[in-house]
Amino acid sequence: MVILFDLGNVLVFIHPGAFTRHLGIDPAIAYRKYQKRILDIVRKYEGGQRTTDEYLEEMSALFDGHYERSLLREAMLKVIGTPVEGMEELV
Repeated sequence: MVILFDLGNVLVFIHPGAFTRHLGIDPAIAYRKYQKRILDIVRKYEGGQRTTDEYLEEMSALFDGHYERSLLREAMLKVIGTPVEGMEELV
């Protein structure tokens, strides 16, 4: 079992824009058209209200099934950046 703590740039740097960038969506369009709905889906997932499969299903529905689940999973992981300096000593 792997547990990932997302503490907003405390353990690892977080790059939210990397999600839509990995999907090839222009940042201005991503912000204007998708940001609010993406954040709603992410909050439910991070809050434990959705499984990973449910998260991916909601993201797929948001983009009208345009992206395969494997690409959405890759995009999700792109958000997680490098460890914050000193993080290894904390964990």
